[in-house]
Amino acid sequence: MKYNDKYPDAKLGIKVSLNLVVTLHEEQARPCVVCKEETRWFHRDIIIFHICSEECLEQYLRAN
Repeated sequence: MKYNDKYPDAKLGIKVSLNLVVTLHEEQARPCVVCKEETRWFHRDIIIFHICSEECLEQYLRAN
């Protein structure tokens, strides 16, 4: 599920997930590191890469 759909009311820089995989929202959209879809989300521990969904995050973590 896309983070935009899962967290539609998220504010910039606010932690939206309490588990170890924390996502933050930022203002400028960039391509997801996995599927290349434009997204404003990134994983807190891999900030240099934007991630648009839980599925892309799982795929990225399996590959790396």
